[in-house]
Amino acid sequence: MKEAKGVLLEGRKSLYMSLQQNTGVSWFRGLRVLKFLEIHQAANPPLSQQQQQQVAAAVALAKLGP
Repeated sequence: MKEAKGVLLEGRKSLYMSLQQNTGVSWFRGLRVLKFLEIHQAANPPLSQQQQQQVAAAVALAKLGP
């Protein structure tokens, strides 16, 4: 658990807040990223070539920062 401004946050919520604050993604896209991560953590389905390119583009964008 993480504490921010006196409030304990679960890991999912803190990751969601970090996505919004550090990458500038909208709330809806942030939720989609979290859902994508949860699906791949649980089932780990194989990635298609298009999905690999999308992930690589998202990583490159995240590395650039705000």
